[in-house]
Amino acid sequence: MVDLLAKRKAIQASRTQKDPSSFFKRLATPSKQQYSAQQILWERFEAAMPDPDVVPDPDTLRTFAWWCASDSTGKLADRADIKTLSFNMGRFVAFYNACHAYQIPESSLVDVRTYIMDELKEELGLQNLAYPKEYANWEDIKIFLRYIVAEDSHIYKDPRTRAQLGCVTLLIAENGERLGAIVRSESYREDEAALCYKDVQLYLRPASNQDNGYEIKMSITYENRKNERNSEVNWTEHYYQRSDPAHCVIVWLLALAFLDDAFDDGIRSPADLFNMKPFGACERHIRFKKDILPIPIFRRMRSCGSALLSPYLPWSSGSVTTEAQRVFRVLGFPQRFTFYNVRRTMGNTLEHHGIGITRRKRVMGHHGDSDKVFRKAYQTHINTVDSGNIFREETPRPDKLEELSMYKKRDADILELPEEVLKQICEEDEEVKYLLSSKSDLRDQFNLIKSDPIQGCNRVTITAAFEAFNRALNRRRSYLRKDARKRFRESYFQDPVAARTQYPSAQTPKKAWRADLVDALYPENESEGSAQKAVEVLITHCSKPNTQEPKAKHSKDPPAKDPPAKVKPAKVKPAKVKPAKVKPAKVKPAKVKPAEPDMRQLAHMKDDLRLTWEEIQAQFSDFSEDALARRYRAFKAEFKANEGPVDGRPQLRIPTRPEPQYPRSRLTAEDDDLLMRLKKESRLNWADITKHFPGRTSETLRSRYKDLTRSEPRQKPYGYTPEETQLLLKLKDEGLSWLDIAKQIPGRSPDVLKHQYQWLTKNKRTSFLLEHSTPEKRKQDVCSFPGADRQSKRQRLATPPSGRQPVYISATGLAE
Repeated sequence: MVDLLAKRKAIQASRTQKDPSSFFKRLATPSKQQYSAQQILWERFEAAMPDPDVVPDPDTLRTFAWWCASDSTGKLADRADIKTLSFNMGRFVAFYNACHAYQIPESSLVDVRTYIMDELKEELGLQNLAYPKEYANWEDIKIFLRYIVAEDSHIYKDPRTRAQLGCVTLLIAENGERLGAIVRSESYREDEAALCYKDVQLYLRPASNQDNGYEIKMSITYENRKNERNSEVNWTEHYYQRSDPAHCVIVWLLALAFLDDAFDDGIRSPADLFNMKPFGACERHIRFKKDILPIPIFRRMRSCGSALLSPYLPWSSGSVTTEAQRVFRVLGFPQRFTFYNVRRTMGNTLEHHGIGITRRKRVMGHHGDSDKVFRKAYQTHINTVDSGNIFREETPRPDKLEELSMYKKRDADILELPEEVLKQICEEDEEVKYLLSSKSDLRDQFNLIKSDPIQGCNRVTITAAFEAFNRALNRRRSYLRKDARKRFRESYFQDPVAARTQYPSAQTPKKAWRADLVDALYPENESEGSAQKAVEVLITHCSKPNTQEPKAKHSKDPPAKDPPAKVKPAKVKPAKVKPAKVKPAKVKPAKVKPAEPDMRQLAHMKDDLRLTWEEIQAQFSDFSEDALARRYRAFKAEFKANEGPVDGRPQLRIPTRPEPQYPRSRLTAEDDDLLMRLKKESRLNWADITKHFPGRTSETLRSRYKDLTRSEPRQKPYGYTPEETQLLLKLKDEGLSWLDIAKQIPGRSPDVLKHQYQWLTKNKRTSFLLEHSTPEKRKQDVCSFPGADRQSKRQRLATPPSGRQPVYISATGLAE
């Protein structure tokens, strides 16, 4: 009788058989990341299950859902909500069906989702929570832009960031574009793709209002839209110059382009650009330099903590959203801001104005036959239609649309916790106290050994641990500050009076005042606004170093302009002429090459302490991270570590030179024959073939096998045989070309044969050895090379020099 248990295991093995080639084959980058998370989760679940051959049947799926819910942490609650768990179960089924032969049926997915919504909800107390849909309209954007231009006291590492934030916000406000189409999307982090200068086209054309002379038109082709990447046809949006410079996206983008010196045709300043004229009624193309086209317009810093702007790394959508959220918090908005707030309002506004579904979906970048995405994620539940006036046959009031905004709930007099309160919260935290005491202990240990030269590696270890505690301390303090500010905001918007009473030292956020930007971007008379002046002032502001940022103050009103001071006439004193001082020429010291780093210490820091190259480079300031990495790889290739305790104490791994187990040698003809028989006749894999060749790797044997099976073999690795030498000389005397000679001597190229022939003739090798010749025979026979061109050489060699007797070595049969 058949063993049922063995049969069951065989069936399970066939059902759970993996097919790695099919996995991830048809998935885009964001889907790969999401499915990879489900794969890692399933592998952890398999490790936790006692059954090694677990199959996702309905009962196992329920257990997996319970395990995921118990092990999860939600953003709005202690555990993940019902909607998130059900969504992740669907992703898991798609992942499992893609890389396993066993297919989870749709009925099992419906069953586990029903289990989550009914039984699991009651057992674990799950909730169905979600962030409220917020909407931001044009008034919210105007408040945002006014603040970052005039009053924002935040000091950026590069002032250009302020202009980038304003330009990105205006681009989204123009057509509701996704943030990931403008800057680097978090879902496509590896691609580092963003809006570049090659995607922007600028044109100079006659203004629509003849009084304004000329205006600039901008066209942007969005190649990084969701579900439209690598598409042959991309969405193009046109932007036209506005009369108000602060809200004109072209003004902001021109300032960024001049900062990058991006224009061609001799345009070096805004005056050069705005003094140009179009060609009659036609548009004049304003070109960028060719080397600037692939560069992203919106860029981030070179690295974490760096104060230098990267010349090619794009700004990430996460950083842009974080900066925008900071501004909205300081402005007193209680709502959670993302740029999707603007997109939602844009979609509802297009629908309100009767834009067709097909056109609205194209503008918003929605795909699919149905309008499900808009109804589910964008459409508001607030009635924005003035149904009462429509019923009364009166003109609808536009106030209904103002409900899709954030500024109505804004508190302009919002308070923030003072620095003293935040510092006190950090000092009273138990984890901060532990980290500070640990740092103090490390400092004491370092002071004890810092003067001992033998303790070099221990000093490195303590320094690395000290830096690790510093990073942990900074992370903890940052979290405490952020959490304290968040809780204070929540309590303030719930009861402002109680919050003011609890924290009497709370004050309004610091504000600055940039009069030059305000005068240029917000002129008192809109008709007096100048795009050229606005661009010039933005360039000047972004070119200032951080020290020139205006000082912050605790006043929400801009300072009043001081009356002009009375100017007294200055007394003119005669200038004193001093004799010129001749400074001696400075002699630059010769550059001294830094000493090579201690490789044992470097290997200890990388292997034992597991430090990053950035942390290691801090200890070797004379070398870059790449230079240290190259030296480390060369050191590991040349040496090997000698591990093991000595006298019961763990010792530092001291490198020693490895001793080869097998001497290096070439493969012989017998080795080639054995290799061919093992591969062709026995059909062994390379791992088994390697066992027959001690000291050889599978890569070496595979390469040798390919050379042997070539239709035209490569150059022979060994020297010339007597037969090859005899044939070479004979064919050359017949007057054949080197190419024809190479065809008759396989394994030798024309150049190799030419060099061998020259070596035989130019050196005094008038004969060559034959394996069957004897020493006595060689002494008697004279080698006479065939060919008339070598007659003089034979005569010269046949005449012995004075005091010496010639010794001739025979090549039997050569004359024949």
